Amino acid sequence: GFEVIEAVRLFGVNPDQVEVVVHPQSIMHSAVEYIDNSIIAQMGAPDMRTCIQYAITYPQRQEPLASSLDLAKIGALTFEKPDFETFSLLSLAYHAIKEDGIIPAALNASDEIAVDAFLKDKIKFTDIFFTRVIIHRSYCK
Repeated sequence: GFEVIEAVRLFGVNPDQVEVVVHPQSIMHSAVEYIDNSIIAQMGAPDMRTCIQYAITYPQRQEPLASSLDLAKIGALTFEKPDFETFSLLSLAYHAIKEDGIIPAALNASDEIAVDAFLKDKIKFTDIFFTRVIIHRSYCK
């Protein structure tokens, strides 16, 4: 959901132009569809060290921390539409970015508060979702 908000804000597109797909292999990290319907994708090993390293060393590229991507070994990439019931925060993020203004920031703040509470053993991992929603709704009254 936060990546939807990020795409809308960074690229100046309408939220309806951002399509989310579930990709279980976590190989394709982003894709852009051009006016001629061609798609350019950014792919890599499913390892967060690569994107964190690039964020720290931007605009330079450094020796990799993650293993090289072997597409032949992976064999197939699959994609499916998200189940908004399973990924319930995704619909909350779409709502926040469509409302615009401070609402996306309030959603992010609710996430920070919920994760902090989890890290301090005040809530269970499975409570993060409910805590985010409750905090977000209190911000957005």
